[in-house]
Amino acid sequence: MNIKDNIISLYLLRALNQVIPLLSMPYIVRALGADSFGSLVFVTAIMGYLLLVADYGFNLMATRDISKSVGNAITISKIYSAVLSAKVLILCAQFLILCLILLLFNFDDPRLYICSFFYMLTQTLFPTFFFQGMGAMRWITILNISSKLTAVIIIILMVNSPNDVLLIPLINAVFGGGAFIVALFLIKKKYFICYTVPAVSEILNQFKSGWNIFSSNIYGGLYAGSGIVILGLVSSNTVVANYSLAEKLLQVMKGVYLPLIQALFPWFSRFITSDDKTINIELLKKLFFCLLVLTICTFLISLIADDIVVFLFGDKYLMASSIFIILLFIPVVDFLRNISGVLILINIGKEKLNRVVTQISALAGVTLIYFLSLQYSGKGAAIGLALTEACIAFLLTYFVVKEVRLGK
Repeated sequence: MNIKDNIISLYLLRALNQVIPLLSMPYIVRALGADSFGSLVFVTAIMGYLLLVADYGFNLMATRDISKSVGNAITISKIYSAVLSAKVLILCAQFLILCLILLLFNFDDPRLYICSFFYMLTQTLFPTFFFQGMGAMRWITILNISSKLTAVIIIILMVNSPNDVLLIPLINAVFGGGAFIVALFLIKKKYFICYTVPAVSEILNQFKSGWNIFSSNIYGGLYAGSGIVILGLVSSNTVVANYSLAEKLLQVMKGVYLPLIQALFPWFSRFITSDDKTINIELLKKLFFCLLVLTICTFLISLIADDIVVFLFGDKYLMASSIFIILLFIPVVDFLRNISGVLILINIGKEKLNRVVTQISALAGVTLIYFLSLQYSGKGAAIGLALTEACIAFLLTYFVVKEVRLGK
């Protein structure tokens, strides 16, 4: 496993994943208008919850298990087949429930939900867990970037008015599906791993293994995506659109450190375990130095937040600037949360502790976000989200200090 190549690949993927939407977003916002763009954002947020459910805990636990099984093709094949089967079962159940809800209740445009679901499906099935576990992140980068870049070009060419909103998830679904098919071909030809129908017990083992991570992700997604959903219920599409744009900029900031966390996770799984709860002090110092640099960067960006928003989205979306400044606190505490919760606690077998902390904080956080949204609209949602993230980060760090020993 070449850790440097993996980090570079994931940084490149994250950078292009942020640059591509930033280049296309100003055009899409202007072409759709605030109302249609707000509707798209709301539906996308709902699909984000479904994606969390369908991903279960596979993208961490299956990644860890494959990383520990490198060289054992039979074991890897079983994990690969069981995870894909489990995801398909979840997606089938989700689609049936979605169709039932759309039939029973009155929605403005049910087609937008269906089209967005199929795009979410392609994201769910893409075997990120396999490539990450094998330490071959470059394939994730190549396939994702080529499909998304092509999709964005087609969207810019075809989306010209609010009536074209359906084309966005449809085009993304087509090219996302293409990337998935190519990924399956690569896994078969390069790694000689083929899908085989797994035993029921193997699928159940994957569900059992990923349960604590799944619970943490669900509750984490509950508060993380609640801002848009709650604002969609208690505020206007214009406020939702502004909040969404601020979140898009937040995702760019997260792109500074999330590739590092993703690349280090399978590597950490080999050096810190439930049997040896020791972490190298020099490595920890380097991670906290990164945290210091990130803190300084967020402060500097807050000084020019207005200029960034106006340049990218225009004067009409200046509300997004004040929301973005509040959200800038999140990357700092989220980086700390990922070090404590993902890199350390999960790898020493404390997924349940990670889950409990996230569950309790998320329930309190959603309540806080709701009441602050009623009182302060978009700014209130941002404040509630930032406080929730901080609570989780500090609690997880406290437990890491109790559980882990420092070593040279």
